[in-house]
Amino acid sequence: ARLASVLSITGSADSRVSLGVLLSGIAREAARVLKVPDVELRLVDGEELVGVALTGGTGSSLVRERVKLAGSASGRVAMEGRTLAIEIGRPSVMPPEVEAEGRRRGFSHYLGLPLRLAERTIGILTFWATRPFSAHDIDLAEGFAGQAALAVEHARLLADVKRRDSYSLVLGELTALSLTLNPDDTGRRIVETLAALLQVTSVALYITEASDSSLVRRATVGSTGHWPTRLPLIGDEDLRHGALLAVPLT
Repeated sequence: ARLASVLSITGSADSRVSLGVLLSGIAREAARVLKVPDVELRLVDGEELVGVALTGGTGSSLVRERVKLAGSASGRVAMEGRTLAIEIGRPSVMPPEVEAEGRRRGFSHYLGLPLRLAERTIGILTFWATRPFSAHDIDLAEGFAGQAALAVEHARLLADVKRRDSYSLVLGELTALSLTLNPDDTGRRIVETLAALLQVTSVALYITEASDSSLVRRATVGSTGHWPTRLPLIGDEDLRHGALLAVPLT
């Protein structure tokens, strides 16, 4: 059953379905193979775990969209990067409200597993059940956690490839434009294209003015209030030598 599930999941990944659909399929298959009613799959987002797939428990406070890493059983799994099995009712790290909800819904056992890529934990896979989890259950669950981690990485790599392809396409288009349009039209197209590509609200293009050692604003898109008309070059060695700068606006 485990091999068939893994092959099915791998096939779905190769067909490039959306990550959300793929992770939901992994959660459902894990619930079916382990014969448990509730499975949750969460990804790390800063100091929180964000729910991306679940089976059962719809509308229950047991299934919260976001869970803090600190002070939760699931957060402990993510921060320590190791499997955690808890019998509800025994002393544990489980928050009282989650333990109470588990009891109310008839669950007696919790199993949490990290989604790991090399040394990083990128999420967790959790199971709620009315019976203890056996060593075989944990082995099966680890297989599904591994598949979920690979699915997330596959989606990230695919997005990177698409992004690089988009950059190359845009660069080619802008190079062609620079040969056919006047400088003002080219500048306008550059900022409009970059704003759409990077999904930002405002972009400004500056050109150098050798005569007074400054940068002059040539084109903008979005709000122009925080883009000065001129930027000085004197004293800014990084900018003068073509280095990339990322600085907060004040």
